[in-house]
Amino acid sequence: MAVPWIPYVAQEFLDSILTPDMRVFEWGSGGSTVYFAERVASVVTVEHEHGELQPDLENVTALFIPPEDGELGTDPAKPEHYYSESYPGKNFRRYASAIDDFEPFDLVFVDGRARPSCLRHAKAKVKPGGWLVLDNSDRAYYLEHFDVSGWGERCFFGPGPYNDYPWQATFWRKAGATS
Repeated sequence: MAVPWIPYVAQEFLDSILTPDMRVFEWGSGGSTVYFAERVASVVTVEHEHGELQPDLENVTALFIPPEDGELGTDPAKPEHYYSESYPGKNFRRYASAIDDFEPFDLVFVDGRARPSCLRHAKAKVKPGGWLVLDNSDRAYYLEHFDVSGWGERCFFGPGPYNDYPWQATFWRKAGATS
């Protein structure tokens, strides 16, 4: 299904802010990749599981970046640990820092592994007036070391696709003019 795995109310808001000229970066390939590809100019998607990468789409750059051997720490809340509890003995440093190789984006969507680490790298890669989106933002440890002072914030809580429970996605808008 070509939908982002976020609460339905968050998807409605996302529908209202996307424009055909936008550039999007996302961690976590899947239905959201196809959804974005149908609505924006270009998408860069990063995935740690090769089987989750979407088939070739004309306006999508798909990066397969598996975790590397060696832990840098085991606290999933600490961005510098690049850690995901599902992958003990591994780190997601290359995965989370993949965005560093690109110019800033209109929207950055964090819905993959090592989210605090991804947020750390994402913040500088959102254009002025652009958006940063975190799915499952109701998990407090994702935001424990994250500061977006001066950014506008919109939180959306409710049911969504695939799950039988509600959850939250948060959108932050970076101050400044849109380009």
